[in-house]
Amino acid sequence: SRFQSKNTLDDAARSYRVPLTYIDVVKRHLVERSSGDQRAELTIQDTLEEFPEAREVFDRYPQLMIAAGVQGGYRSVGRHAAGIVVSPEPIARVAATYKQSEETDADSILSFDWRDAAYLNLMKIDALGLKELGILRIICEQVGLTLDDLYAIPFDDPKVFDGFNRGDYLGIFQFGGLATKGVASRIHFTSLEQIADVNALSRPGPLHAGATELYIRGAKDGVFTPILPQLVVKPILDQTYGQIIYQEQVMRILREVGGMSWDDVCDIRQIMGKSKGSDAFNNYWPSWSSGVAETGLSDADAKQIWETIRLFGKHSFNKSHSVAYGIIAYWSMWMKVHHPKEFYIGYLRKEPDDNVGRFISEALRRGIEFAPFSLQCTSDTWYLDEQGRIAPGFGALKGIGEKVSAELLRHAPFESIEDVTKKCVKRLVNVKVQKILQENIGADAVKLFNLDRWLGLDMWAKDRTTIAEFNGFNGGTKALIAGKVTRINKKNRIEEHRTKGKDVSKMDPGDAHDYVILIVEDETDSCMVYVDPKLYAANHAHIWASKDNYVAATGSRAPGVQLLSARTLSFASTKAIIDLLPQDIRPTILPAEVA
Repeated sequence: SRFQSKNTLDDAARSYRVPLTYIDVVKRHLVERSSGDQRAELTIQDTLEEFPEAREVFDRYPQLMIAAGVQGGYRSVGRHAAGIVVSPEPIARVAATYKQSEETDADSILSFDWRDAAYLNLMKIDALGLKELGILRIICEQVGLTLDDLYAIPFDDPKVFDGFNRGDYLGIFQFGGLATKGVASRIHFTSLEQIADVNALSRPGPLHAGATELYIRGAKDGVFTPILPQLVVKPILDQTYGQIIYQEQVMRILREVGGMSWDDVCDIRQIMGKSKGSDAFNNYWPSWSSGVAETGLSDADAKQIWETIRLFGKHSFNKSHSVAYGIIAYWSMWMKVHHPKEFYIGYLRKEPDDNVGRFISEALRRGIEFAPFSLQCTSDTWYLDEQGRIAPGFGALKGIGEKVSAELLRHAPFESIEDVTKKCVKRLVNVKVQKILQENIGADAVKLFNLDRWLGLDMWAKDRTTIAEFNGFNGGTKALIAGKVTRINKKNRIEEHRTKGKDVSKMDPGDAHDYVILIVEDETDSCMVYVDPKLYAANHAHIWASKDNYVAATGSRAPGVQLLSARTLSFASTKAIIDLLPQDIRPTILPAEVA
């Protein structure tokens, strides 16, 4: 793992015994940038230059400057979650191995990273699991479907495609990200192939190369709009409206058009898969230029093709990966439209508490009933009761873990709290657990997860549109949205132009070129809010104080992406929102940021 901005500050503070209250001041003003940003590993330095409050902390404790120096460097060595290494000979002849702990019987760990392993001709297999496959298993068990039944589901169900076309993406595998949802909202789905394509189109390679936009136009009009000289690459790109979106297409162009060796093509495949960037791609220009010279391709066409495909060094998908993801997404949507109650139960069982509220809110809006918690329940998790309502079991309550839930289930059902104390082991079902049970008897899902706190948002921003509704709007539609600010991503137009190789000599450094993208979420979904340089300058202090607090923004939806281009901004603290709630539904324990 690498030194990220926040853990770097924490490590430096611990090493030099700097009080964490001072570090919290720096963190509140910390500039955040996306991983692809040119200054992604210089955010501590940028924070010091922009915010006097942060600079004062570093002036008081100059030892903290080491954090700015090591940001982006390697922090520790870890173990792959599910990496299996295969060797052509006994592994001890090739590499040293070790165990993380003498107390465990865990398999040996190789003392190399994946680069060294590849150099030594070792094969690494990633045997990773997916939470979504576990959720599908839960749904199938409830519905009574076998694995064979799942594989037999036809891939031409109109209801499934309607779900994708409605933007009904909550709980749909790989369709939760803002970039993917932005691309998917502009495509009318009619096939599994399009679902797979969208997984690839939302990656940096196709996005930066312009292939995503041209694919969307082609899918809309049915027109083949070649991103490269048509006669050269049409056979390779005919199924994706003339656009490069997959690694395999890049590899075929390199091999069939450029005449490059399989060794070079394989190296470039790794560059794309490991997101090594355009500079790593450019190392193979001599091989490309000499290869295309023999095919008779003009220098202009050869250069145009190379300038496009090298952008895929920033990461692109291989087709088999994308299709596999597409199938899981299709199955997820099939379950959601045909077995909605079981679908929501699957996610309620697997999602962390912070995400559960969004699924409950959506289910309630769709008329699905939830039963209140009862001591009569005979489940340790979410289940369907006899009336067909989604009901919380013991383990669905906050503060009750697996061991306690198992003990309660062993003696359930109960008539009263007194019955609980008589039957259960007091070491597990102690006074604290009994209090949790008592407080939640008769509580519905809204109360269990404090979802009524969003009523304060309704009272503050009275005519707000939920973000889920906003994300379904067409480009140009005006709206007022409100929600919690979860991330602030600062950007600079001069840096962006320079990264893209554009001329910045005519851009006056004295002009305001800084702007921010806010990530805002409400009880239904999340979206981006674009704050232009003028509005950012006018609201600079309020914006950087808004992290984990609330913003209301008016503006219009940008075409093709789930983003509000803000015209006005208003801000409120978490405490101010909670204070708007009636006394009887205020949370008894306030969020940490309120204290």
